[in-house]
Amino acid sequence: MRQLARFSVFFSALVGLLLMPTSAIGQNDRESAEGAAAPPFQIATHSDDEITGAYTRDALRISFTSRLVTPTRVVLQVQLDGAVLDAEVDLAHETAILDGHGHALSVEQIKAIQAVGNDLERYLDPDRRKPLRHEDMLYRVLSFYTMVPPGIPLERLEVSAAVSTCFPADTSGAGGICGGGAEDLLDCNGIDSCLDDNNDGICYLETACDCAYYDVWHDSLGHCFCREIQGAGADLDSGCIGRGGAGCDGGLIFGLDCDLAGSNGEGIYTIDFVEHDRCCGLHDSEGICDNIACFDEAVDALDDCLFGERNCDGDVVACCFSDSSCNEQTSDQCVAVGGVPGSFSSTCATQVCPITEACCVAGAGCFDIEAFKCLGGGGVPSGPNTVCDATSCEQFGACCFASAATCVDGAAETDCVGAGADYLGNGSTCDAADCSPPVGACCLGTAGDCVSDAAEADCVAAGGVYQGDASTCATTTCPRAPVGACCFLDAGVCVPDAVEADCVAAGGVYQGDASACGATTCPAAAVGACCFASAGTCVDLAAEPDCLAAGASYLGDGSTCATADCSPPVGACCLGAAGDCVPDAAEAECVAAGGVYQGDASTCATTKCPVAPVGACCFVDAGACAPDAAEADCVANGGVYQGDASTCDTADCSPPVGACCFVDAGACAPDAAEADCVTNGGVYQGDGTMCETACP
Repeated sequence: MRQLARFSVFFSALVGLLLMPTSAIGQNDRESAEGAAAPPFQIATHSDDEITGAYTRDALRISFTSRLVTPTRVVLQVQLDGAVLDAEVDLAHETAILDGHGHALSVEQIKAIQAVGNDLERYLDPDRRKPLRHEDMLYRVLSFYTMVPPGIPLERLEVSAAVSTCFPADTSGAGGICGGGAEDLLDCNGIDSCLDDNNDGICYLETACDCAYYDVWHDSLGHCFCREIQGAGADLDSGCIGRGGAGCDGGLIFGLDCDLAGSNGEGIYTIDFVEHDRCCGLHDSEGICDNIACFDEAVDALDDCLFGERNCDGDVVACCFSDSSCNEQTSDQCVAVGGVPGSFSSTCATQVCPITEACCVAGAGCFDIEAFKCLGGGGVPSGPNTVCDATSCEQFGACCFASAATCVDGAAETDCVGAGADYLGNGSTCDAADCSPPVGACCLGTAGDCVSDAAEADCVAAGGVYQGDASTCATTTCPRAPVGACCFLDAGVCVPDAVEADCVAAGGVYQGDASACGATTCPAAAVGACCFASAGTCVDLAAEPDCLAAGASYLGDGSTCATADCSPPVGACCLGAAGDCVPDAAEAECVAAGGVYQGDASTCATTKCPVAPVGACCFVDAGACAPDAAEADCVANGGVYQGDASTCDTADCSPPVGACCFVDAGACAPDAAEADCVTNGGVYQGDGTMCETACP
């Protein structure tokens, strides 16, 4: 399978693109080329703090500019086909803002940017010199735009290498949180979350060659489908997976060989580069990454692209120390003496050496880093000239519970914040703390009343509206609720100057804001007859709402009981087991008598009441039988129903018998009923027992 495009291929040469030799594009040589066709790549301005130029291919034109506005701040702009790509890079704090203003690059535009990168390398670095900062950043920003998929709108991107989940980033390649094998890398970068967010810090691979990394593939944004051990490095047959730079053959800026001779694959190798390279390998088309699924990997690797460092053994770089002093030595020498190596292009004249201090991070420990990185990673700086070896990160202070106006001394920050209180800082005490809640004006009620110096919680609890901390009643106008006439229709009464809410709550009808009782007629409510059919009673002069609320029937406005028929409806009532029918019974009366009401206006003439089946009913204790008994009646009277249509002639209602012992007399009576035995002073031995075996 052909080698697929990867992030690290930023500026591999494109077949068919004209690359002019350096001599053809230098400032002096352009003057000698008068009359010849203009080369596609031209430099217009080049100085120690600015470079501008353009590239033309067919109808496509790209112009670019990069300026060093301060020793640590670079501003860049690339224009192509009317689109503007802006960038601003803060090298001191390792932050940047890239803004494509919503423009989406086409395939041809990406290829043209790749060509610009190749020509820019050749122009800047014919003798393998170290590029200046504005030159280096131009190349790196262009590099990022070559690895985004075509058709993706390029919005504003903010990146910071200081915000890191592997805290602090290990750039030495000597192991530790970010420099070890696969397990360390998983711990460092949270690969189990599938796709990491941007601004996660730069996590370098352990070495430039032969690295192993857990790589997560996916077929759409946020959808993982495979994880495997992925080799990374130029010594593997992997197409330089994991390496940022212009191809696998060294390169002039990113890929500059450490020994400055030949190609051994040295360069910048990071976790995010591996992730992007694998995605590009899955979604390659025409030498570029063409799938939207790879855009998030490109964004994740943006900080690696802008701020990644080679730190090769043989490079002499600026070496910064915690007191902000600087000298120049190799990266390994710098690390060995406790310094922090700068980028491979750095010198003490251009490098701003930050001052480190002890940084306490909850749950992670102490790190000697810069204050802004400490804060960006969620830590607490301990102050200038502090070091972790002499700093205890177990800090305590005053903890304010403003809502309760209480203060607790000697609280850990995490405990204080976790309890919803305000931590006043390491070493603070309650003696010097004011933990009373802020106060302000409180608007209360509908009359526009204002209460001064009220705590917000107290104001809200009283039903008021808090006007803000430090507000006063002198400068606050509390709104008054509008008033108007309120009619109570039942009584035909009008109450003036009532608030609408109060009027409605009292059962009145609000007549509108600013209405007056003098101009308002409050008619009495209409009344009529109210029928209570279940009781057969009627009430005159009842208001409809009251009548309905009582469960009765309102007969209409102006109706009277004199003309009303409030008797309940009647119908047939089936009563008892014999199928009896009672005519003209009210439903309530029928049910009360244990009957079944057959419906309003039903008649016994058209109603057949069901007759319950009958049978023999045995009263065993008495040895008696009642014929033609309904089952319910039989059971209710203590009998045993023998079944529908059974007769006493065939029913055996005799009680069971057994042996009856008379202990005192030493006698036994056979075949005795239990009741007879007990009545005569004997001891019944049980149904079916015999004297021969029962009595002792």
